[in-house]
Amino acid sequence: MLMACKHLLKVAAVIGLVLGGYVPAGVAATEAVRISFGGHPLDEYAVGLMELAFSEIDMPIELNIAKRSATQGRLKLEVMKGKYDIMWAASTPVDEADMLPIRIPMLKGLLGYRVLIIHAGDQQRFNEVATLDDLKAFSMGQALDWADTGVLKANGFEVVTSSNYPSLFDMLVARRFDAFPRGIMEPWGELAARDLPSLKVEDSLVLVYPMPFYFFVKKDNLVLAKLVELGLEKSLASGSFDRYFTHHLHAEFKLDPAILEGRKHIYLTNPNLTPQTPLARKELWFVTDTLWKGE
Repeated sequence: MLMACKHLLKVAAVIGLVLGGYVPAGVAATEAVRISFGGHPLDEYAVGLMELAFSEIDMPIELNIAKRSATQGRLKLEVMKGKYDIMWAASTPVDEADMLPIRIPMLKGLLGYRVLIIHAGDQQRFNEVATLDDLKAFSMGQALDWADTGVLKANGFEVVTSSNYPSLFDMLVARRFDAFPRGIMEPWGELAARDLPSLKVEDSLVLVYPMPFYFFVKKDNLVLAKLVELGLEKSLASGSFDRYFTHHLHAEFKLDPAILEGRKHIYLTNPNLTPQTPLARKELWFVTDTLWKGE
């Protein structure tokens, strides 16, 4: 009982520090965090980063994990209703209005570096792309509720959408669209997990645009938001955030330094960035020159 009381006092002290001395009722609820887990490598990364953040403030975290089959849009509604406590997603103005974002880009903007999954026989067509206008001759496939869908549309691309992410691979095989943009840590593993010999990762281009990927909580869950923010800030200051990020680039995402070498950079704008996006904090963002420095 004494140990439990001491732990609750520590929780209250941290929250009091972050919120300027105001400790809401129900503080102990922050010890158990309900999440929905889809099994994607980005889910594993997000869970590990959340555990790192809590370890930085010396606070144990209990994760109540439910397997996810719902779409991102459905998960967002479940967070807003309080079924789950936290989610992670590429940010849009609507998401930032509907939920409470922790504005520290979890992937340092890495998802804004996009390579394409294409038909293997189409590589020569993509080799001839030199400009954004050239690339806009190709149609793109994306999930209906992804932030990247809005970015592509705003930059003048024809975008074919589906509410079901796995079906996008079959749609590409059927030539419903020409290319499927993916974050640079994603497509090789996705193709390796599927028997789709007609598809390949395009090897001459990389799309680049600012894309923050945040933790989000329910609008009124200030306690959890502030605890996660404090833990992430401390991990940035200690260097553990960058060590965790770099480790995952190499060991988990298995990125090779050759991935970006020789690729033409096609720069897009992201009109969906909110004024609160921390673009001025350079330490929060991925820089290609330092990507491969190791752990």
